Amino acid sequence: MFKSGNKDATGKWEGMIDALQYKGPATATLIQQKANFGPDSKKSESIESTLNLIFGKDSLEVRTVFTRGLGIAQQEQRLNGKFVSSFDHVSGP
Repeated sequence: MFKSGNKDATGKWEGMIDALQYKGPATATLIQQKANFGPDSKKSESIESTLNLIFGKDSLEVRTVFTRGLGIAQQEQRLNGKFVSSFDHVSGP
């Protein structure tokens, strides 16, 4: 997340990365938008942030939902469009 509050925003990045089995040029786009998160009876205004990183022949997408008072409520990762992992906040404040 790169803007505070419930604001829509887009950012772009281009540079070099050195991670795991790839070292070289990469580009990234970060899209932040308002979202509603939670079961129908308890939906709350949230921020959904989607990071798309393109490196070599691969792409990584990380979608994260931030909720006020909770922090990260949900996150999902995809590599080349295929599901890799996700988690949901289950209980707490």
